Amino acid sequence: MKAPLNVRLLVLALVIVPLLGGLALYVATRDWEHLGRQYELGHKPTFPPRAKHGPKSPVVDSAQKAITTATDILTFGAQLACAIAIAILAIRARARRRRMRTIERWELRLGRDDQANPYHVQEAFEGIAGAIGVRWYERLWRGPEHLALEIHRLHDASIRFVIAAPHYLQSAIQGPLEDLYPDVELIARDGQPDSSRCVVRLKKRASFVLSIQTTRNYEHAFCESLVALIDKGTDDLSVQLVLTPASGFVHR
Repeated sequence: MKAPLNVRLLVLALVIVPLLGGLALYVATRDWEHLGRQYELGHKPTFPPRAKHGPKSPVVDSAQKAITTATDILTFGAQLACAIAIAILAIRARARRRRMRTIERWELRLGRDDQANPYHVQEAFEGIAGAIGVRWYERLWRGPEHLALEIHRLHDASIRFVIAAPHYLQSAIQGPLEDLYPDVELIARDGQPDSSRCVVRLKKRASFVLSIQTTRNYEHAFCESLVALIDKGTDDLSVQLVLTPASGFVHR
């Protein structure tokens, strides 16, 4: 299979040209005449050939100066890149703290007849992801936006569905949800649950591109099993699923 043109050009510039340049420099700095005389006199040749004595040729001197200049430029570039990376990390940390201070929670109250097909739910969340997504340079500079889906079991054994996100994302989240569930209500809630004092983080065993599988035709909902499981507890319990829109190149 033939590699793309940009890959071949990259290999040519980063691999083949430096190898050829290093080979030419090696050949120019070795005493090949001395190696030939050893063969003619029947002596055991020394390999690799010894370095040339005397003044350096202009080609070798120019090549060494070019290598020194390139090394200085690369060193300066590496130092500049480290400084920029440190600055970006500091700005991202500041933006993260700012987002944490603006987090609000809204309880999701559905109507009696509010039901949705799983495919419509997927389309709604794709709309939310598109509305809260940021461009690549904004993601690099201040980090991506996100929201969290939460299920809380309170001390009175009630189950509450909550959405947590920065307050300025409320309209971007509320619009697709109201289109999905016509009678939905988003009721603002203050603070965070007491169960958040002890946190257990769970990670998927498989790659992120694999979704949680249900039975055929969505006959069994994962959320119903989760609610039934947390209802078995006796204390306050919260389950939080944080959703962050992926970069554009991931989708492509």
